[in-house]
Amino acid sequence: MSVPPKVPPPKSESHQRELRISIKCPDWKQVARLASLNAGPGGIFVNTPAIGSGVELQVELPNGNKLKFTGQVQRVLSAERAKAENRSPGLAIRLGPEHEAQLRRAAEEGSSTSPKAPTTRKKHPEGPVASAIGIDFGTTYTSVSAAVGSWVMVLPDEAGRTLQPSLVAFPEGEPPCVGWKARQVLVQDPRRAVSSIKRIMGRKFSDPSVAGLLQQAAYRSSRGSNDSIVIEIDNKTHQVVEICALIIGRAREIAEKYLHTKVKKAVFTVPVGFGQSERDALRRAAQIAQLEVLEIFDEPLAGALAYGTGQKKNEVIAVYDFGGGTFDFSVLDIVHDNFRVCGTKGDPWLGGDDFDLAIANSVADQFWRSHQVELRQRAIEWQRLLLACERVKRNLSSAESAELVIEGIVDSPTPMDIRQTIARSQFEALCKELLERSLAACTETLDALKLAPSDLTDVVVMGGVSRIPFVKNGVGRYFERELVQTVNPEEAVALGAGLRAAQCVSHPVEGIASIATSE
Repeated sequence: MSVPPKVPPPKSESHQRELRISIKCPDWKQVARLASLNAGPGGIFVNTPAIGSGVELQVELPNGNKLKFTGQVQRVLSAERAKAENRSPGLAIRLGPEHEAQLRRAAEEGSSTSPKAPTTRKKHPEGPVASAIGIDFGTTYTSVSAAVGSWVMVLPDEAGRTLQPSLVAFPEGEPPCVGWKARQVLVQDPRRAVSSIKRIMGRKFSDPSVAGLLQQAAYRSSRGSNDSIVIEIDNKTHQVVEICALIIGRAREIAEKYLHTKVKKAVFTVPVGFGQSERDALRRAAQIAQLEVLEIFDEPLAGALAYGTGQKKNEVIAVYDFGGGTFDFSVLDIVHDNFRVCGTKGDPWLGGDDFDLAIANSVADQFWRSHQVELRQRAIEWQRLLLACERVKRNLSSAESAELVIEGIVDSPTPMDIRQTIARSQFEALCKELLERSLAACTETLDALKLAPSDLTDVVVMGGVSRIPFVKNGVGRYFERELVQTVNPEEAVALGAGLRAAQCVSHPVEGIASIATSE
């Protein structure tokens, strides 16, 4: 397999299927390979009908399960050109964006490093639905959960994805779009997309802590009334709470479609370090999204709740939360159902995005040395590289190496590609300092409380970064124990929010349910 040159991504509407292809994967490495290839803008490379043809692609997994995807032929590489370019002749299929998460999840599930669900988790809960949902409004991703019957679960969207990018885009001449649809706009025109809005929610324009973020953003910003931050796109202004409300509204929409009922109440989670202005802004955004806020719940408490802590008489729990945009470490004193935060230390500018950035900077440096082209000064090309590096980071959690392929990253002065194999060891060397920064915050907090790692009853790990093998292993060594991830770290806060929402409306629950996925 190889990946052909750059083409624009297909539109999300379905295409007439002129071609049906069946691929049998003899092992899980082949599944991961397919996921990696599809992540590149050229898509999966097979052999040949006309450009624009609709395609139905069937992938048979090693366990016998079959996945069916639809896409479109993006480019045909003739035998003559293939010979001239030392490639294999064939065609490129780009799957629709609704299938990307499903294919990646299949690759991850085949990895022996994937966390195993505890036996108490129920796969397909049924029964009455709680009258309130839980929302984890994250810096990079947002998730929504609810109690169905006596089980709390993270709710998937129409394509089976439980994570939604916390991203809003304003396509020219079209209404705003949110999540995965907005990510397509981000790649094509970063000036029309707003990401990491949580970082500036409730902040003042004059706040020096957000000045750097606003200066680096592709969109324009200005000072509004009462020193508020205003986002400007196409000479139209947008308040920060209005953009947050669109993301929250998308979470509510996903819940209503899955639960088949109107949703009017929610519990939200926030970092411990969120002040009153940030919490007030979240309430206003929820109100715009037509949701009543039952409670704003601290994220470490939500994670501890999801892990089932508090079963013993007295526990001292550490919560290591390494998310996409922020890092927080907290120590909780728990007596039965009473949770108290004893100490906390966070870094609002340390997260999974920094791991993507570390890979991207390394690749950009090498590209400059080879071609004297600075990708960091080209907004669209840089954004494509960052998204490709995020996929590489995720793939390296289940593989020793990952392919970074971006066809036609630069069109001028001559067309150029990026083709690199990133080894896990290389990735770890690039990101070692980021892990050390997180552990330094842990040391500072424990020292202030006069605690040693051995004094802790348990350690709860949350956030997508904690799934990275060298991070998980490093944290385990620091706390002098093997970390048991009975809950998907990326879901822990959302599940805790759903548990708390069920408590708020007196809906009885037994535990948490497995991820619901589309077949």
